[in-house]
Amino acid sequence: MGNVAQNDIPDWLRNLAPELAGRIERFLSAAMEVGVRVEHSPRPWQLWWEGPTGDIQLGYLQRCGKFAGRVWTDQVGAANGSANIDPCVQRYQKHLAELWGGKVKCAKRTWVADSTGRVFRIQDLDDQQFDDWVEAIEAFQQDVQTHCCSE
Repeated sequence: MGNVAQNDIPDWLRNLAPELAGRIERFLSAAMEVGVRVEHSPRPWQLWWEGPTGDIQLGYLQRCGKFAGRVWTDQVGAANGSANIDPCVQRYQKHLAELWGGKVKCAKRTWVADSTGRVFRIQDLDDQQFDDWVEAIEAFQQDVQTHCCSE
């Protein structure tokens, strides 16, 4: 783990900002060290973790349109729906929002937003926020293993 493949950072993502590729590569390397993997479909760029009961989505980026490069956390959760990890998801979103200086927004789904209520843009995240994202992922993983999937 921790080895970032060239195709893990697609061209469209590299083109959002000149310095972005290096920051994302550093983030992905740290995230992969804690078991995160990148997938490019059905959404263009998703972060997944294989939790105790199966795959869990940790967030995704939209590729095009007015939301290109936006960091979405509205679909965080178990892909197969077998585990009730909703309390852990809520704590993950709240933790990430606090670390990033934002808040959790709620409409039909909940997501992490900046202080003005807008979805964070990947190209605007700084090194500390990428580090914070890994911290939030690790806390979420521990939370899932301890509280949501223990027998």
